[in-house]
Amino acid sequence: LGGAYLEHSGGDRSENLEWAIAAFEDALSVLTREANPEEWAAAHMKLGTAYRERLAGDRSENRKRAIVAFENALLVWTRERNPTEVTAARANLEAAYQDRFGDWMESRVTIGPVAAQDIKVVGLVSSAHFMSHFYQIVLPPLFPLLKGAFGVGYAELSIVMSLMYATSGLMQTPAGLIVDRLGPARVLIGGLGVYSVAVLLYGFAPNLWALAALAVVAGLGNCVFHPADYAILSARVGAARLGRAYGTHNLGGSLGWAAAPVTVLALTALVGWRVGLAIVGGLGLLLTLYLVVQAGALATEGRVQRGRKPAVKPVKMFLAKPILVCFGYFILLAVATVAQQAFLPSSLISTFGVSFEVANSALTGFLVGSALGMFAGGIIADRFGRHEVVVATGLLTAALVSLALGLLAVPVAALLLCVAVGGFAWGCTTPSRDLLVRSAAPAGATGTVVGFVYSGLDLGSAMTPPFLGFLLDHHHPRLIFIFTAGILLLAISTAFMVGRNDTRHARATPVARHLRLRRTKPNYARA
Repeated sequence: LGGAYLEHSGGDRSENLEWAIAAFEDALSVLTREANPEEWAAAHMKLGTAYRERLAGDRSENRKRAIVAFENALLVWTRERNPTEVTAARANLEAAYQDRFGDWMESRVTIGPVAAQDIKVVGLVSSAHFMSHFYQIVLPPLFPLLKGAFGVGYAELSIVMSLMYATSGLMQTPAGLIVDRLGPARVLIGGLGVYSVAVLLYGFAPNLWALAALAVVAGLGNCVFHPADYAILSARVGAARLGRAYGTHNLGGSLGWAAAPVTVLALTALVGWRVGLAIVGGLGLLLTLYLVVQAGALATEGRVQRGRKPAVKPVKMFLAKPILVCFGYFILLAVATVAQQAFLPSSLISTFGVSFEVANSALTGFLVGSALGMFAGGIIADRFGRHEVVVATGLLTAALVSLALGLLAVPVAALLLCVAVGGFAWGCTTPSRDLLVRSAAPAGATGTVVGFVYSGLDLGSAMTPPFLGFLLDHHHPRLIFIFTAGILLLAISTAFMVGRNDTRHARATPVARHLRLRRTKPNYARA
């Protein structure tokens, strides 16, 4: 069956190769080198050919898997018994090594306009991400003023925010489908424009109902950023710098969160909250116009096939194990994020009896540490291929910090340091996390997959606050830290499940282990 798909000339070539690889892998789950040496070698030969020709997934990883498969075949075939097969396997192995050497050289030639273009693309996309996170929290700092202006309570104002996040979460998967259909650049620009107009009109809202309607519009604008951003970065940035690109992108979002309260409150003190919101909305429109002018730098035509159907149908793709595991990971991540950020000050005050100022200083330390970790994590992701190990190490560190806060009597000075270290470890995981999601996405479906799995953030964020509030109301703040540690440990298991799916062939044989040992200094002379 795998051979038939491999040689099939009709239909979509990428889809045929995916089915061929799946069939060869199924066969190799039964065939063994000891019991079925000839069939085992032939299946590896075909599998290597399929990976050499594969269009989906990471090109470098496909080359590596092809090399492993050809070397496995040569463990069985000999010149005396199988001269024709050995000649074909060695020719394919040589070609795969040459391809890999070409990729290796390409990833290191970063001088001139290529590197400058990457910097420009990352800067434009990160600026849009900054603005999206900035807009997410322009209203909460103004709640005391909005409460009096509209004659409502905090509960009603919180519903406005829930409407925005709910709309964003529900529409993120459709937004991903639109990104893959129309191209990410135009969707990103359109979403930023819609979001900016909604925030500008916040300043003219006559009552709570109008504000709620605008929040829904804002959610429609917010839903496009993750699918469009990652589709652009994956298509436009060189593979050797993609981890740093993701880290810079996430750093831009964190800076937007940090800048929003200070900016909004400063403008409110100068010109009032209505004019202040109109000003920040206008700034977003200016950025939208600038992105329109720079749209050519964000276009993915010529790098990916816009409008191309992915190798797997959307429903079947969403039900695939790696995608569902990624979705679950983001739900767990959102639960831990709410506990470690939104509820951190209240939890510290209730647990350790610290002042309001110290608790918020701890939150600031966590956010600053997280931002620095994102930058460092980008460098780590580009230099260390085992992304699931990076994610697991960072989350384990954060889990141990949270467990220590839940079980130990930590002094105030050590408390601030522990929280900052936990934030740094947390931030280090984000670029590797995003690369794991990218590796799980079929060709032509990056926007769709990112939109689906990132909607788990909104689902987790919606479920968590009532439970954490219940623990605080019943005087169990330490359980929040213990609960968070448990959630992070569950998240580690999901990261390894995705990483194991991505690398299971490279770990399968002694040849593969030998290849990994050579990764830092490849022996291309053999080719």
